[in-house]
Amino acid sequence: MKPENYIVIRGDVWMVLHFPFHLALILLVEGAAQFILWRKVVEIFGVINGDFTKARKSPTVGTNLEVSELYSNLTNKIFNTYPPKFVRTIKEAQTVFHNIRNSSFGSPSQTKEVDTLFRIIQDSIFCNFDIEAPIIDRSLLKDPDEEWKGNINTFMLVFIYFFIASGITLMMLSLLKATIQPNLDKRNLIRIAIHCMCGIVLAALASSIKTGVGLIYAQSTWVLPTVALSFAFAMALTHIPMPY
Repeated sequence: MKPENYIVIRGDVWMVLHFPFHLALILLVEGAAQFILWRKVVEIFGVINGDFTKARKSPTVGTNLEVSELYSNLTNKIFNTYPPKFVRTIKEAQTVFHNIRNSSFGSPSQTKEVDTLFRIIQDSIFCNFDIEAPIIDRSLLKDPDEEWKGNINTFMLVFIYFFIASGITLMMLSLLKATIQPNLDKRNLIRIAIHCMCGIVLAALASSIKTGVGLIYAQSTWVLPTVALSFAFAMALTHIPMPY
């Protein structure tokens, strides 16, 4: 801040706003790093889901033993690429193969076992990328469905704090600039208002994760570009001359 612009009240406001600004900025950067990891995991899940779909429709499978062997080979292929971090993951998968062999061919129980195997693989990949959900009840730790719900809740939490932090960061940038602006004319006030509106919209996007459309959007490639384009628009607006 230039000494000539350092008015006592504005200087105090500038220093007070700096802490929440840096806190929001840290959450923004950390959220971006998490979303890069999540995007990679989502892409892997897409490939695995396609493999499981093909396995379900395989015309060469006609017995329980063949079904078990098919999914065993598929699981081994995935685990060779993304090795499990825990021995219990392999034991859980072996239990599923045993249950598939001992269930009626094409029965709902067999289908449920296949879905359980898919969850086990998903949880293993989450752990492979060091994404682990905090589970308060340790008795639920061996339940793949509970682990999956915990990971999804973590994903939703990251989405929420990322967009709220993005919105706060954008608004704080504008307010910090206002505190060091010697003369706030109409043009500057309009810019500040637009910046704050963009920040509010970004923060409001956090609530969309509770909807089906929002969850689809959160798994798309548009999460980081949305924030980047918002900041680019704000920067461009700062340098575009505005008529009186």
